[in-house]
Amino acid sequence: MSPRSRSASFAALAVVALVPIAASQDADRLAPTRVAAVRASRDRHLWRAALDRVREAAAGDANLAPPIVAAVEARATVGEISDTLRAVFGEHQETSTL
Repeated sequence: MSPRSRSASFAALAVVALVPIAASQDADRLAPTRVAAVRASRDRHLWRAALDRVREAAAGDANLAPPIVAAVEARATVGEISDTLRAVFGEHQETSTL
């Protein structure tokens, strides 16, 4: 991704992220719409490839930060990135110790 297109991507994210929301109820009501808008605006092939790189890095011993940043730039949601990592690492199960 060129610096110019990367800058445009960040600007687009900022527009989505900075839509003013007056109250928590409005935020809860508008969140699904905003997530749907992000999903509709992203390049599906870049998004899938970025999440695949996150999965590959997690399965190996590579630094996870660069592929996670690339996934964010490809407009993957936090939930999608978390689900990808959870598929590799599993979910912590607390054990009770007394």
